[in-house]
Amino acid sequence: MHRLATTGQVPRIFARTNKYGTPWVSLILSTPLGLLTYMGVSALMNKVFNWFRKGLKGQSLTTDILPYTSCLQPYAVWWSLIWVILIIFFTDWIFLLKSNWDHSSFITNYLLLPIFVIFGYKWWYKTKILPLEGMDLVAFANTKT
Repeated sequence: MHRLATTGQVPRIFARTNKYGTPWVSLILSTPLGLLTYMGVSALMNKVFNWFRKGLKGQSLTTDILPYTSCLQPYAVWWSLIWVILIIFFTDWIFLLKSNWDHSSFITNYLLLPIFVIFGYKWWYKTKILPLEGMDLVAFANTKT
């Protein structure tokens, strides 16, 4: 994100750094998004993606109350998920070959995955589980009728 900002491809605010050179604005945006992408490679991904739909069904609501819907759902989600998993797995995979081994590429691309799984697992199981009837699904419902 920082590099894109310095080349003018995204807003300039993402080029801001602290006195140590850390692109903190870029990190604030990209870290949560990066962590969300790793949900797609967990064994519980089906539960995560179906949680909202089950909540709607548990409260006898339809997707018509949502501000945005798609005629391609749920197939578009699965199509996207497959591509995200492929991109994560094959990003910079060429360095895994013996003649192209690069420690920094390995750490950057793959080492954070098990770290996220370990901390994500710990965080995931300490959260409060709401019953389907207790989920607030209408707070951001489509008010346009």
